[in-house]
Amino acid sequence: MPTLNKRNFPPLPSQRTKRQRQRTTSNREDRSKNVGSTATIDDLPDELILDILDWLPDIATSGISRVQPTQIRTVVLPTLASISLTNHRFHRIVKDKLYMTYHSCFCEPYLFLRTMITNPELAVLVRRVEFDILVPLDEDEDREQYAATAKDKKTIKEGIKALNIPNWKDWATDCNSAGDSREALQTAIMMHTPNIDFLRVAGSIDRQSPPRWTGLIRQATSGNSFGNTHKFRHVRSVRVAACVSTIQQLAPLFLLQSLRELYLNRMVDSYQVRGTSMLQRLIPPLCNNLETLNLEDSFLHTDELGVLVASSRGLKSFKYDLTVSYFGYGVETVVELGPTTLITVLERQKSTLESLQFRHDATDGEVYDFANLRGSLKGFAVLRQLSCPLNVIFDSQLKSPSALIETLPSSIVDFHVFDSDYKPDERFINALEHLAMYGHVDVPLLKEVRVQGAMWATRDKKRLFALFVEAGIAFSVMDDESSDIWGDNSTDSTQSSDEVDLYSDDDDDDDGSNMELVQF
Repeated sequence: MPTLNKRNFPPLPSQRTKRQRQRTTSNREDRSKNVGSTATIDDLPDELILDILDWLPDIATSGISRVQPTQIRTVVLPTLASISLTNHRFHRIVKDKLYMTYHSCFCEPYLFLRTMITNPELAVLVRRVEFDILVPLDEDEDREQYAATAKDKKTIKEGIKALNIPNWKDWATDCNSAGDSREALQTAIMMHTPNIDFLRVAGSIDRQSPPRWTGLIRQATSGNSFGNTHKFRHVRSVRVAACVSTIQQLAPLFLLQSLRELYLNRMVDSYQVRGTSMLQRLIPPLCNNLETLNLEDSFLHTDELGVLVASSRGLKSFKYDLTVSYFGYGVETVVELGPTTLITVLERQKSTLESLQFRHDATDGEVYDFANLRGSLKGFAVLRQLSCPLNVIFDSQLKSPSALIETLPSSIVDFHVFDSDYKPDERFINALEHLAMYGHVDVPLLKEVRVQGAMWATRDKKRLFALFVEAGIAFSVMDDESSDIWGDNSTDSTQSSDEVDLYSDDDDDDDGSNMELVQF
């Protein structure tokens, strides 16, 4: 067994700094310890403390994980705040994690804004801002809205005044209002957090009154001075889940030069007499650096959709979940969609588009012309991932077994097809067999093929599996409920049944405490 000594374990950076500090103050304080004395948390290096804190649920991913908002509010934030209040060293260690995310479900907005105004050194630590403009501050009966004192109101007023923005008095009055001030507070928080890189907004947007937060971004992207507010130069990802009547209200987002990912959910905007000339003026072609554009549960006129897609200088990923059901029954979907086809919309991005994911809830006749991708993807030279309904990519009337492979671009790596109204027959089976046997010639990069639909459960798939195995291509068949149709490989079986929620609140008891974020 090798002999180990201190040379085998050099001090960590935090330990080295601590020891240097101790040497400089050794004449003031006796730091000697008795042999066998018990170590405390103060003796742990910074790196180990951070590793321990990593076991707490991550606030930044709470929206997509199993962590519940009450767990964040009653466990995570109080724990971090308590550690931060222990001493200056612990505050220094946890402050990045504590102030990284503002979320309206976890933090009282008035107190958070007050903290940002009085502690600008903490405001620069905020990277994520998430808020819901629909949920009242007092929706939770156990969570009372903070009652601001006269000193608080003066602090907010002076902080808004220091921004030197037009109508600052109105902004300060709205933030200090005892009524429905949440939108003003959320927007004011955005004004005071210059290093935001992620923004998520949920709620309904009134078509007659554009939201304040988009107005703030419009001022930042206009090129004109708007007081001392920042320009949102670090925002890389924005998610908006809101039913709006016009996409024009979100036009400022498309002018953010730092933005790389834009996710829009439940966007409903039917074609009206106005046309797209106004939208084109607001969002000109090639005006941003968007790489990912996701439209989920949405319905946009194709001319407006074309404006959004054409705004990017090099779009890499496009996802569109066309939801016709938002219009109800009796609506002519073809008329509302417009004459422009999906392939025409994407034509501007064919040299850069790497991922295309499309689905719809309409009947074949309603979207047949718009969604037809058959024989149209050959020009997309770098398209690696394709996920779409079967009837969009395959014509069952064609007898040639090469009908499918001739549709796919040579760059395709991952191909996912799922049933719509069309039920695959032997022609599609033959087309898949042809793909397995001759894919190495026409689509040499193909690594994975997935087909999905309820009727596949009764098919004999042995020959197909054998052909794809021989070709070295992963092949899988799923029923309608076995996997996400978007091909993210997330299934029910991927979650271990042995998982235990360490922060569960079985009694659903909330202590009612509204924690004010710590100020230093």
